Amino acid sequence: MLLKRLDPVFDAQAAVRRRWAGLAAMTVALLCGFLLWAWLRGQDAPPAGTGIAWLLASVFLIWSARRIAGRWPFDLGAMARRIEGRFPDLKGRLLTALELPEPSRSKPQGYLEERLLLETLTHSTEHDWTVVTRGRHDWRWPLLQGAFWLVLCSLGVHLQSIDSPVRSALGAPSGRASVVPVEVTPGNIEIEKGAKLVVEARFTESVPEEATLELLEAESDKPVGRSFEMRRALDDPVFAAVVPAVDKPVRYRVVHQNGASESYEVKVYELPRLERADVTVTPPAYAGQKPETFRDVRKVSALEGSGLLFALTVNHPVAAAELYGEDGKSIPLAVDPDNPRLLTASVRPEADRRYRVHLVDAADRANADPPWLTVKLRRNEPPKLELALPGRDTEVSALEEVMLQGKVWDDLGLGQVGATVTVGDRTETILLAQAGLKPRETHQLSTLLALEQFEAKPQQLVSYHLWAEDVGPDGKMRRTQSDLFFAEIRDWDHAFREGVQQGESSGKGAGNQAGELRQQQKEVLNATWKLIREAGSGGIESRLADVQVVREGQDRVAKKVAAVLAEVEDSQVREALDSAREKMEQAAAALGEVPGQGESALARAQGLERAAYQDLLAAEARETQVTQSKSRSSGESGGSQQRQLMQLELKENENRYESERQAEKEESTAQEENLEVLARLKELARRQEALAGKIQELEAALKAAREEAERGELERRLERLRAEQEEMLRDVDELLERMESEENSERMGPESRELRTAREEVREAGEQLQRQELSQAANSARRAQENLREMQEEFREKAGQRFAEELRELRQQARTLAEREEKLGEQLDKAPARALGEEGPDRQQLATGLGEQKEALEKFLEQMRQISEQAEESEPVLSNSMYEAVRDAREESPVESLEQAARFSRYGAMAEAQEEERAAARAIDRLQKGVEEAAGSLLGSESDALRTARKELDGLIDAVESEMAGAREPAKGKGGGEESAPDKPFFEALPENPEPGPLAGQGYESFADGLRRLEQMLTTPELQAEAADLLDRARVWRREFRERDATAPQWDLVKMQLLQPLVELRQDVSEALSRVEKDNPLVPVDRDPVPGPFRDLVREYYERLAAGR
Repeated sequence: MLLKRLDPVFDAQAAVRRRWAGLAAMTVALLCGFLLWAWLRGQDAPPAGTGIAWLLASVFLIWSARRIAGRWPFDLGAMARRIEGRFPDLKGRLLTALELPEPSRSKPQGYLEERLLLETLTHSTEHDWTVVTRGRHDWRWPLLQGAFWLVLCSLGVHLQSIDSPVRSALGAPSGRASVVPVEVTPGNIEIEKGAKLVVEARFTESVPEEATLELLEAESDKPVGRSFEMRRALDDPVFAAVVPAVDKPVRYRVVHQNGASESYEVKVYELPRLERADVTVTPPAYAGQKPETFRDVRKVSALEGSGLLFALTVNHPVAAAELYGEDGKSIPLAVDPDNPRLLTASVRPEADRRYRVHLVDAADRANADPPWLTVKLRRNEPPKLELALPGRDTEVSALEEVMLQGKVWDDLGLGQVGATVTVGDRTETILLAQAGLKPRETHQLSTLLALEQFEAKPQQLVSYHLWAEDVGPDGKMRRTQSDLFFAEIRDWDHAFREGVQQGESSGKGAGNQAGELRQQQKEVLNATWKLIREAGSGGIESRLADVQVVREGQDRVAKKVAAVLAEVEDSQVREALDSAREKMEQAAAALGEVPGQGESALARAQGLERAAYQDLLAAEARETQVTQSKSRSSGESGGSQQRQLMQLELKENENRYESERQAEKEESTAQEENLEVLARLKELARRQEALAGKIQELEAALKAAREEAERGELERRLERLRAEQEEMLRDVDELLERMESEENSERMGPESRELRTAREEVREAGEQLQRQELSQAANSARRAQENLREMQEEFREKAGQRFAEELRELRQQARTLAEREEKLGEQLDKAPARALGEEGPDRQQLATGLGEQKEALEKFLEQMRQISEQAEESEPVLSNSMYEAVRDAREESPVESLEQAARFSRYGAMAEAQEEERAAARAIDRLQKGVEEAAGSLLGSESDALRTARKELDGLIDAVESEMAGAREPAKGKGGGEESAPDKPFFEALPENPEPGPLAGQGYESFADGLRRLEQMLTTPELQAEAADLLDRARVWRREFRERDATAPQWDLVKMQLLQPLVELRQDVSEALSRVEKDNPLVPVDRDPVPGPFRDLVREYYERLAAGR
């Protein structure tokens, strides 16, 4: 009896089970249906009746699942526990009753069992136990089942309809689409890989409403899963579609509701292309260097006399290849027997060369844009010698010890290094270093010259110079000598005293005349020494004209000595001057014999000139009257007295400062070169960082891509990234070439070696992109970017720009602090008065603003203190300025004033708050001025920098406008009935583009350098970011110009994306200059810039106003 009362519960639970089983079976059937649909789309001739068969199988699956679920046995205990849980008032009676034996449940054995069964059955009568069954009366079940059945039936109909793409419409019994009359252009075709394919279909009979271009596999005519909608041109019976890029051989056909065209073949070819150029440089034997291979280069630098082995990798085998030089000579490229894609050629150039790589395949197709390979030869330069101490002619005593200190540098390594000293007629050689000094490093060498050991005597001449040996281009040891310096040994009783300034007519004694003659003779002696040095490196034949000039100079000095002799009365002076004259005449005669006798005559002349100088030294008077006359008066005794003159304590004021213009010019040139290299390093690091980010993004996109079309687009993006990375490598090579040039190699040797390390990372990133190893490529790009950043920081210090960025940021923060303080002061002045202690939202807001200003000021002062400590050694002036500004600010206590102002404003004491705020404002204003002065000491005037930047922008804008104007003018001399020139042979020198334009001509490098200089000149990060963005845009346009096979850029887009931003940046610079020059009375009162969206309208308004319209 009890079990019968549970039957309704079991029936309800069985119904729920059947519903869930049916839904699960429907889900499985739908999943199988979608998989079947995907499979059928890839079949050219799918089996007939597939949709109906699937639908019947789905119905059987659902019926079986429901039947099995309805007959599955139930757990009686679990059901009883669910009922007990739903009805707690049963208090376990149902579970207890079900535990009774089967006979006891039918016939109770006692009162208790009877009472238990009675109460349980009574409860089942009074309560509906079927409520424990979930969802038995849920109204959503019918809707859900109906939706599933609708989708199921629709999918079955769809499967049946796509049984064959065109057979259902045509009723054709065969598996292939019926062919209908249609003219398809271009039909069978062969195109370049990656080119777009344009297909037109002209219908000669009935014109369909729609048509689709379907791509098929080249071998099996199976659809590749890509189709393109064809568009109709107005009412013409012509449909057209474009395939953006064809990367492999395919077939195609036009499909429409009336049938399909026959399939056509698309063959794909690749033009021969240079993929990589490796160059192995074998230095000459005398250099003692091992061969070195430079991988993936377009420019290579080699020592003169080196042999070069080009190993060029092309994309596929070629029929002919050559290196075509600018001199018109052709070097054939041989095919490697083991690798048909590898071409080799050996060459030993005698001068700088540029070769164009010409490639032709078996179908007589040539490479579209033959690349250049540049070979730059480095001369085996002689060692660079510099005598740093004393570094000038001087006067010494006979007992003095003179410190000689020099620097020597060579590109290949040094042999012995020494100094040659001549005292009177005695010459000695001092060895400073043995052979084995490392190449491309500056070596500091020194020695102590004890004149007493040379038995030096007063009025003797000491001459000295450095020399170094290295191996010359002929493989023989050569000696290079430094400039010649002199030290004159003064008399023991030679006295200097301050004399009275006299007129022009007095004081011109023999001693002074001898001093003048001695100075002129020194110039002749130095000129002869220079000829001797140059003759040792290049021969005397090319210097004969200079020899004649020196000879004429010696004759002039001899004649002046003869003129002085007529006025001299002192016998000793006459004797010395006469001896000097005779030796000068002999020296002039020796110089005249140089064309026949060569270097020996030069050496003889130099000895005679030195002896004549010694005689002039002996003829000089013992006492010299010194005055402070700025004219050539009696106090003028020549440069020989300079050292002792500086020891006199003159009573009259004198300007002792001299400007060494030549040294400043050389230092300025080196600084400019450092700044140029720094700008390029900054740009390269920024570009490499951006490329690394793009590589990572592309890697994630490729992993997530599922569709073939999406993957194809991503692969094209990958190809563009690889091209950008290759361009990055070429730019690194250009910078490396610049750093290793003769002008920079000595100063930038260590940095160039670091750049080579970064170059290898850049090259590896490009090769990994070629192999589609994106994760490794991103890591290599990151390492390259870190190396470039480190080099940038090192060069900032070398270029004196170590603290430039920090100072610009500090200057901007100081201005921001001052502006915020001014606004806070205005808010305090406008705040309504309240009773003391009365709070309000405006007071709380003011207190918060003052608190934030206090925290910002504390951080700002801490930054200044850190920069002052860091700059203490390298920039002491900056360090002192910063220290004084921080000290003065702390003495005025602006932080405490702001804190007090915040407290007073919070509680309504506005008068006290205003007083404290004004004190803080005064301190912050003085602090800003201190920061401006400190920044100006290192960065220079901000207004001057902005004016220079504006001038640079004017030049850049004019360059772009000139190129655009020239490109829009009709070409002269073209057309007009001229006959077309016959086809020229391929292996012929290709002309360079002679146009000077920055985008399509030869002016891009100077244009890019101008943008880099502009970025350095600008004083705020926002303006610098705009300049960097313009440089990136110019590079993109240049790259597109090259990729478009030198066709003209789209000038309208150039104007909008490059020229207009240049003009807007110039306006921003002018506005920044106006804000800096606040005291300029010509600046308009309204300094607010015109908003960007309205600039064109405002400009047009003023143009019309000026035109009187």
